[in-house]
Amino acid sequence: MKDIKTKIENKTSKVFPDGDILGISMENLQGSIICYFDEFVNGTAWLEVQMPDKTKGYFMMNKVDETYVLPIKSSLLKQAGLINMQLRITQGENIEEIPVYKSNIF
Repeated sequence: MKDIKTKIENKTSKVFPDGDILGISMENLQGSIICYFDEFVNGTAWLEVQMPDKTKGYFMMNKVDETYVLPIKSSLLKQAGLINMQLRITQGENIEEIPVYKSNIF
């Protein structure tokens, strides 16, 4: 599986992923979701994920240079259907903090 590289425009919060499929059912290869900006937003990045059954979860992303990276979790690959995601950035390491940045849903 290849990485999903996602460009985010700071001013408009528009998201441009280079793919729309995370994987194939029962596939054991796992890439990463990589988010990068036209102007880097520093902080703690969280990928908010809404599953097809409407439950939500948060994954802390790793900061690598001027990108945020999250290895694609096997729990996401087991989901069939539309998964909504949104990048949230907080100043501290607590998801309950008010975000300093939120992308559009992708």
